[in-house]
Amino acid sequence: MWFYCKHVDDLCRLDLVHIPGKKTRVVPMLILPTVRQAMDLLVETRQQNHVKLNNKYFFASDSMDGYLSQFKVLTRVANEAGLKKPHLVRSGKLRKYLATIAQVGIISVLIVV
Repeated sequence: MWFYCKHVDDLCRLDLVHIPGKKTRVVPMLILPTVRQAMDLLVETRQQNHVKLNNKYFFASDSMDGYLSQFKVLTRVANEAGLKKPHLVRSGKLRKYLATIAQVGIISVLIVV
């Protein structure tokens, strides 16, 4: 898979991370160097942000469950945004929309280049 970046060198610098998926499956994820730096910063500042040392979640919180519920966050943000139909904003639909936008963006970059 080709991934366009500002610099050709970035093509070789992607990190591959496997994250837990449904059941026993793993999901591969490519990470840009800038994203990796941000992730490292999150790990380094866990204690400063009152995340317990035994919390196994990457996007951890000090909540009772120890993680952020994407459903609760997305629902709250959709409601606070003042949308006409906030109940239609769900992660599956959002993921498909973002994938479509990403493809259109990549196509427009390829046409310009």
